[in-house]
Amino acid sequence: MPEIKIPYKIKEFILMTFLFEAGKDQVISLKEKAYFRNLSLILKIKKEDFFTIKAQVKESLEGFSDPQKFSPKAFLQQIHGRLQLDFKESESKSIILYLHQSIKCESEYSKKDLILDFNISQNIPSKKQFQNEELQDLLHEISEKDWEDELTSFQEQIIDRKVSDDVSRFIKNEEQKALKPGAITTFCITLLIYLLVSGFSLISLTVGIFFGLFTCIAGAGIGVIIKRYLLNKDYLLISSPIRNKYESYAMNAGELLSFWDSKVELYLHYKKEFLADKIKQASQTTGECRKVLYELYELKEDNLEIEEKLKEQIRQMSIVSEEASQMSQIIQRVEDQMMKKVYELKAMIQQEKLLEKQQYDREALSSKINQVLGKGEKINAEWSKEKTELKSQISGMMSTFQKQILHTKDLVMAEIELK
Repeated sequence: MPEIKIPYKIKEFILMTFLFEAGKDQVISLKEKAYFRNLSLILKIKKEDFFTIKAQVKESLEGFSDPQKFSPKAFLQQIHGRLQLDFKESESKSIILYLHQSIKCESEYSKKDLILDFNISQNIPSKKQFQNEELQDLLHEISEKDWEDELTSFQEQIIDRKVSDDVSRFIKNEEQKALKPGAITTFCITLLIYLLVSGFSLISLTVGIFFGLFTCIAGAGIGVIIKRYLLNKDYLLISSPIRNKYESYAMNAGELLSFWDSKVELYLHYKKEFLADKIKQASQTTGECRKVLYELYELKEDNLEIEEKLKEQIRQMSIVSEEASQMSQIIQRVEDQMMKKVYELKAMIQQEKLLEKQQYDREALSSKINQVLGKGEKINAEWSKEKTELKSQISGMMSTFQKQILHTKDLVMAEIELK
């Protein structure tokens, strides 16, 4: 649908209405954020005007709370009421249709329901018409498929899983903390009761301690059970701040590829299988019709009405086969276009893994270098110390040797005298 020019004042009203409707329950969901992003692309409100409108809406929502979640239908009905003051009815409905298509809310409020609710006439011819109604419906489904909405739902599932895992870890940690208090409490109570019953003596104290140690295991288990009950009871209270951490969560490349594998590729695969089965059924039916015609010819049964019906059936099957082939080609082109992005993403992931490996190899090499250099430095330090000591020893020996040389004459004379 071509872009429709909307006066700036009406755009401001649309934005203000959306912000109020989305924020009235005090919770902004991922789906509402997606609607806001889509709406922002067509409204193009100036930054300073946006902050002014946002402040006005925030002030209006103070002390106001409505448990009902954002409804695309209610939002568009309010916009339609305002548009009727400045536009003709046909222009108002065109803008409503344009807004519905732009914010991509098909999963919550279908185009079919919108047309019925606002009594919008559809005089725009389809780009392609199939004679087979089933194939025409499939063409419409493929062309109107809102993958962004599917992606938002997939992201919400990921966040739910992450929140659940974080809450489970939190509860497990809290349970571990409850082991010690439960054990100590049970030990003290058991020991006190035993001493009160058996009397205060060294033997009673010893037996009571052993008995208390035995029952403290059960006490630890009871402490965990009580703690788990209290935590599960306050699950929403615990999960709320954890969920807030994922408010701006963006899927990583692996999760995005998982969406492709589990949603998009699977969806297109099933549609192609459906079309292949249609072509197969049409071919089988054509063959059966031709066989019956041949048998009529062999038996020389002249029944023009039956022959005409069989020939018409063959023509219809030929149309189904041709249209199914065309539809299959359309889906293949859609898949090919998407696969380009998938291959690019996979290449980027591969590049990222390669860079990570290179970084790991660099760190490992750096560690080896440091280790070798450190070892060398240690050897050099030890050698420097040993060399200093050795030089000192050599110096001493040289000094002694020199003295001996200088006193050689005296030594010789002493030897002579001794003889």
